[in-house]
Amino acid sequence: ITITLPSTSGLSRIYIFSDVGGNLINNNLILQTDGTDTIAGQSSFTANINYSSIQIISNTINKWLVI
Repeated sequence: ITITLPSTSGLSRIYIFSDVGGNLINNNLILQTDGTDTIAGQSSFTANINYSSIQIISNTINKWLVI
């Protein structure tokens, strides 16, 4: 599953993604950034641990931070 995140420009957002079904090992979650934004220093972030949760927050400039 690939989700393209909106631009961080001017946005202060928090998103939480949770694998409640335990399927990420077989169906990775890929968070893709928009334009020149980054997430954890990269253009994408892949989650592949069953039953895990990922929380991200935007810095309103150009970064998504994994918290």
